Amino acid sequence: MSLKSKYQMMSQKPEKYSSSYNFPANGILLLDSGVGSILIASEIKKLLPTAPLLSLGDQKFFPYGMKTEDFLLSRVHQLLDSVFENFSPSVIVIACNTASTCVLDSLRQKFEVPIVGVVPPIKPAAEYSANRKIGLLCTEATLNRPYLDRLILDFASDCSVTKVGCKALAELAEKRMAGEFVSLQEVKVDLHAYMNKLRIVDSLVLGCTHFSIFRNELEEILGCHIKIFDPAIAVARQVARVFEQSGFQLNSPYWYMTTDKDLSISKEKCISLGIEEVYSL
Repeated sequence: MSLKSKYQMMSQKPEKYSSSYNFPANGILLLDSGVGSILIASEIKKLLPTAPLLSLGDQKFFPYGMKTEDFLLSRVHQLLDSVFENFSPSVIVIACNTASTCVLDSLRQKFEVPIVGVVPPIKPAAEYSANRKIGLLCTEATLNRPYLDRLILDFASDCSVTKVGCKALAELAEKRMAGEFVSLQEVKVDLHAYMNKLRIVDSLVLGCTHFSIFRNELEEILGCHIKIFDPAIAVARQVARVFEQSGFQLNSPYWYMTTDKDLSISKEKCISLGIEEVYSL
């Protein structure tokens, strides 16, 4: 059955999945508040094309950066408990910077499978930077989170780090994945006030998994001389390392699950990314 045919079957989405959905037993589960999980999954597929994937987008509570640590702890545990009723992943990926800083320790105490988190790749950016000037793009909600300051202090204390709190870039990523047109000018707006400082950096850290979708636009706006450090690539490499040691079964479906009843990823995107089924949790 073609991906287009499978997508047409999604029109009657169940509000809650059941064991009849036949999730693969030993796949990779990715969780984010929105499309960040899909963007990391696309990098994983390049390294592990036959690995079963299930991306879970908690779009009901997008964005996670606005939520408290107590809320994130409760919410992530609730979602994973629901998914584990029918799906036993070999690896769990918390595909959100903010959630990773809050929930990894408690999840690792609860689940025996490897759990991979996401942090802005400030360390490799600092190791690369020749002029010791780094740009860091993050959501406005996470701009002043203490974990960013800790990462900078630990790994880039001798660098000048320009932190840019993007007001709309994550929301624009959601729009693009839903099939809406996003212009280059819309991406530029979030960077406008910082352009003079960003033009002199030689490395740019993406501090939100959503931003990966705009890599080409960022290179066009800032210049190809700037090296972009994308957390999705680093996470995919780590997942590949731990997944290949887990004794997985090759089944290779890729499914997306959303907590929003309205389909929030376009048919064209599903087909281009290899997503075969979409469900509502």
